[in-house]
Amino acid sequence: MVTIEDLCFSYGRHQVLRRVGFTVQPGAKVGLLGPNGAGKSSLLLHLNGILQGEGTIVVDGLPLNAANLGRIRQKVGLVFQDPDDQLFCPTVFEDVAYGPLYQGLPASEVEQRVEQALAAVGMQQARERSPHQLSGGEKKRVALATVLSMQPALLALDEPTNGLDPRARRSLIELLRTLPNTMLVATHDLAMLEELLPEAIVMDEGQIVFQGATAALLADKELLERHGLTA
Repeated sequence: MVTIEDLCFSYGRHQVLRRVGFTVQPGAKVGLLGPNGAGKSSLLLHLNGILQGEGTIVVDGLPLNAANLGRIRQKVGLVFQDPDDQLFCPTVFEDVAYGPLYQGLPASEVEQRVEQALAAVGMQQARERSPHQLSGGEKKRVALATVLSMQPALLALDEPTNGLDPRARRSLIELLRTLPNTMLVATHDLAMLEELLPEAIVMDEGQIVFQGATAALLADKELLERHGLTA
């Protein structure tokens, strides 16, 4: 689904990605871990071209370049850490419809996609509500619906459980478990990692320091401590 080779990126003189490379297979659910500043969010922003560094990115067989950018943005559903960065329309319906409308789909298909996406996240009853009147957990679900309506092949989620109370966190994890999409999930939530994401990648100082089975990562207490993943 995703192949990255020799990806480098800097904010000015500060290099945040250093020759990053890995592969995510179709259908895989992969956790992306690392301390704050490791480069996780910057990496996710490369997957649909919001940031553009040096190196090679291939998504579902398409090289990430100017010619393919529109098609790749349909394939990669990026969900930001703060749902308020993603929800900007007067109603939930309009937010979820925004992507399909931007694709130029007919009104009947837009309506169908919105209904399917809201049903998938259990938010059908909120379609006419203002997103900013929703709880944090509800906003996370609607933000996810905004990308599901695009029918992406890959979901890239940045700290999806951050800021949620235990009930909303549990609800979101159960929702993500039901989705068939390939997932790359940046997270500090080791319990969610163990429960939901069988594969893991660890970054530190802009480099990949581990890629493999989640069980192997969680069993390596020294590696977890060395890279700031335990208290």
